[in-house]
Amino acid sequence: MHEELRPLATKRIARSLVLSKIAEETKIEVSDAEIDTEIASLTQNSTGDKEEVGKLLNTAQARNSIKQTLIVRKTVQRLAEIAEASKPPLVEIPESLKKTKTKKKKEEKEEK
Repeated sequence: MHEELRPLATKRIARSLVLSKIAEETKIEVSDAEIDTEIASLTQNSTGDKEEVGKLLNTAQARNSIKQTLIVRKTVQRLAEIAEASKPPLVEIPESLKKTKTKKKKEEKEEK
C-alpha cells in the first residue's frame, strides 16, 4: 500500500516545493487581514458550531496553515495570469480594429 502511494506523494511534495519557491521568488505574501477574511468565510460556511469553528481556526497553527493555503492559491492565480497573458489570441485582430482609445478620441475630435 505504501509503495502505491509513493509516486503520488512524491508529485505532491515536488509541486509544493516548486510553488513555495515561486511564491518566495515573486514575493507573494498574505496579510493578517486576508487570513482573517478566510477564517470568517470558513466559519460562515461551516455547518457546525460557528463559534467553536472560529476559535479552532484562530489558533496559531491553523492561521499558519491558512496562510500557506492562501499563498499557494495566490501563486497558482499568478501563474495562470502569466500563462493567459502569454497565449496568442485565438483570432487575429485586424489592424483597423486595434486603434487605441486615444487614437479614436483624436479622430473624433478631428471630425468635429
